Order: sequence, then structure tokens, then C-alpha cells
Amino acid sequence: MTAPKYDGIMTPWVGVSDLDKAIRWYEENLGFEVEFRADEIGWCELKTATPNVYVGLYVMTPPPGSGGATLTFNVEDLDLERRRLEENGVRFEGPTVRVDGLIARASFTDPDGNPLMFCQVLHPPRN
Repeated sequence: MTAPKYDGIMTPWVGVSDLDKAIRWYEENLGFEVEFRADEIGWCELKTATPNVYVGLYVMTPPPGSGGATLTFNVEDLDLERRRLEENGVRFEGPTVRVDGLIARASFTDPDGNPLMFCQVLHPPRN
């Protein structure tokens, strides 16, 4: 079987109830920026700090909430980023989980209940 010819861009998306509110939340808490917006179809793409990785927001009634995939964002300092979001009112689901020198991860949700996670790789980078 021949693999698809990917273009190098990735855009996972989540369902939201209010596009303006969701955009504000992702801008203020995760530092994303609007790359493209189409109000007529309730869609927007947010630029992340990772080249060619975007997050799509799609207005759904009702929004799907706590199902589906978890968008996981690798960060350099999980404890720092967790504190920053907690100070901004974001609630995390339990303590940070650390796995024997491999990773640390902390789960939280956006205002519509979409599951998100910060992950910090603790082992040396792979070559």
C-alpha cells in the first residue's frame, strides 16, 4: 500500500459553542493566534507555536465536549505552564502525572469541556 502524500500541515479541531469566546480562551491561555476565520460556517483556524500545526475551532450545537481525542501540547516547563493557566482560572484534572523520568503530563479542559493536555518530555531527545 502506498502512503498518502501529506502536505506537512496538521489541523486537529474541536467543537465549541461560541466561536468568539473559544478564540479568546485559546489566545489568552495557550497563546494561539487566529490564522483564518469563516464566520459563515462557524470555523476558525488558530496558529500554534509549532510550525505547520494549527487548531481548528468549529461551532457545534451542542458542542461534543468530553469525547474524542485529547489535544496534547508538548511544553518545555510543565510546572510553569500549569501554574500560569491555574492563575488564569483554568482547572486541571488532578495532579501532574510523572512517569519514571520519561514524561510529565497534566490534563485540563477548555470552556466547552474539550480534553487538552500539557506534556513535558523528561528523557534526552532522540536522534
